[in-house]
Amino acid sequence: MIYSHLIFSFVSTCQLLTLIYKLIIIFNPTVANFKQATYLEILFWIPSVFFLDCIYFYLIQLSLSSTTSTNSNYSYNSLLTDENLNSTLPVQQNSPTMEPKCTSPINYKTYFYTVFGTILSAIYFFVLPAAFSFLLDTGSPMNFDLAGTVSREIDNFLPLLMTIIGLYLKFLVIFSIIFYAFYYIKNRIDDDQDSLNYYTRDCSNCIFKNNYVVLRILLLFYITVVFARRPRNPYSLLTQSIGFEVILQPFYSIFPKENEFEVDLPSKEELRRSENKTENTITDFSFLKRKKSSKIKNVVMIFCESCRVDTFPFNYNSELANLLTPEAKANKSVTPFFDNFVKKGTFFSNARTVSGYTIKSLLSTHCSIYPYPRNFAVKEQELDFYKKCFPELLTENGFATKFFQTSSISFDNQKAVTLKQGFQDIFSKETIEEESDAAGIERPPPLNYFGYEDQVMIPKVMEWVDIQLNKKKPFQLSLLTNANHHPWSVPDYYKKQKYVEDDTINNYLNTLTYIDNFLKDLINCFEVRGLLENTIFTFVGDHGVQLGEHNGRTTTSNIPYEVAYKVPLLFYTENPYWKRKLNSNLATGGDWTNLDILPTIFDILNPNYKKEVIFDYNYEGFSMLHGKVKKPTFSMSNPGLGTISMRTVDGFKYIYDPKTKELFAYDLNSDPNEINTIPINKEKENQIIALIRKKFRSVTKRYMLAN
Repeated sequence: MIYSHLIFSFVSTCQLLTLIYKLIIIFNPTVANFKQATYLEILFWIPSVFFLDCIYFYLIQLSLSSTTSTNSNYSYNSLLTDENLNSTLPVQQNSPTMEPKCTSPINYKTYFYTVFGTILSAIYFFVLPAAFSFLLDTGSPMNFDLAGTVSREIDNFLPLLMTIIGLYLKFLVIFSIIFYAFYYIKNRIDDDQDSLNYYTRDCSNCIFKNNYVVLRILLLFYITVVFARRPRNPYSLLTQSIGFEVILQPFYSIFPKENEFEVDLPSKEELRRSENKTENTITDFSFLKRKKSSKIKNVVMIFCESCRVDTFPFNYNSELANLLTPEAKANKSVTPFFDNFVKKGTFFSNARTVSGYTIKSLLSTHCSIYPYPRNFAVKEQELDFYKKCFPELLTENGFATKFFQTSSISFDNQKAVTLKQGFQDIFSKETIEEESDAAGIERPPPLNYFGYEDQVMIPKVMEWVDIQLNKKKPFQLSLLTNANHHPWSVPDYYKKQKYVEDDTINNYLNTLTYIDNFLKDLINCFEVRGLLENTIFTFVGDHGVQLGEHNGRTTTSNIPYEVAYKVPLLFYTENPYWKRKLNSNLATGGDWTNLDILPTIFDILNPNYKKEVIFDYNYEGFSMLHGKVKKPTFSMSNPGLGTISMRTVDGFKYIYDPKTKELFAYDLNSDPNEINTIPINKEKENQIIALIRKKFRSVTKRYMLAN
């Protein structure tokens, strides 16, 4: 018994110290402290599970010894022996068939230990991880440096460790259910010769059920809370398992984060009156049908994963360039193809994405609508979009459409959201595996946990393009790269360069060089087919990445700063007419976002386009063919509604945290890197918050009224 007390005291002390340490780092938010807490968590995880098992065995033993009636002639320890499990236990002669009754006096010490142990375990395994994780997820500058990241030294080890732990806990849960069910059924059988009769033990079954199984339930809740949310960095291998898809994936919908902007809705008639249609409002999109005289027949949209405006093409005059080795800076070898390619098109160095989350960013580009202001792509899957998306309109007007990526399409409802945009078909990691298995050939080597290398995609893209050319059918394809997705890997055959000393940033820059070569090969395939003159290409980053800025973090998750939103944007074609129009008409210094890409393409495909006539396509964005537009722009952090950023026409930026109701202000004119916040008076703060809330309440209304 003394050992059980020591184990209980040891584990309780460790849990208390861990809790205190986590509370300390909340008030002392440094990366070093967070890393130490991460190590502590990992080191304590497995032994804590083992010790808690010991605690509950002890509690069961203590409870049984105190509640078992005096006429029971065996103990809890003897219950676990083979001899007793395989023999008939003595039966009370006076009442062999009576139901058990708890006749022993209550042992308050036992119940104190039981309740205390249960509460402590619940705090450690359920309440604390959930509260701590959601606290770190806010993304506000106050606690941004605490956001869930792990040290680089364990990036490759942690996913495997968490998978092993998850499998171990699943085994314990299943074992406990089977173990308890076996004895529960046996306890209901009244056969003196062939079964175990536990009626002589009175309430022992109750104690067993209430105390031992509760540990497994708590562990199951812990797994659900920690893993049902999107894993951040590194991505857990658990999310690729069948168990995750069957058991945990539904919790994306069951437990979405609270939506700040759901409101009472006006009628659809009120919304229609507020749209202010004019004589130049376009409601008929039949102009998208291609004719022989159409100058542009095809549309190719390339999305560069985690591309910042200063990294693709690489800006050798940026602050990031100061980290380059002298040789790398002299050779300018990070993105040599794209460095020259942007000179052939129209490049925007001041464009932003409205979302720091890939799925939502792609939705905004394809549909020129804001994503639903809620975390993850839950609502986008459930609700109809409030505008028809580009692929759907093109499909209605005779185009072939397809979406390509070598990463998995199953994560976070991406397949459903992509098909809802109107794409007729999808090529993804799953397609590669299905086709390889059907053909009886070996699958290509995986590039990272998300999928395969991008070069695998080129033959499939061009095979599909050739089919459309043979059918004489115009096409639109969208393509999302994979190599420059975390953890930033290149194929084994690829010779990595030493760009910077930091390994993580160096890996990221090497993926950009790989993607640069990929784009060179892809564009060359279109060139040899003579498609550059009748195709409009758009190239845009889905979102940015933080590379050591803002206290040293390298991540793409929940970033409220401009490094997450400023992305490269390029229009390119070799059509002489549109090449001239694009170069002469586009105001590259305007306040543009990826919402403005679709209205611009509408103008390019519209045979009635005139510079002096501004068509209203009734989408969120504006055509970029009519000069500079100064307007407020908005962006939501990854994966949505962590924070909302608003940039004003006079160069100020405001970061609003809907959960804490805090507002942070920056002057981008004098402080483009957002190092120092600036003070704002209460009246101004209330005005900005009201404007942000009004904007996204309007977005929510449009989604609700579309359904």
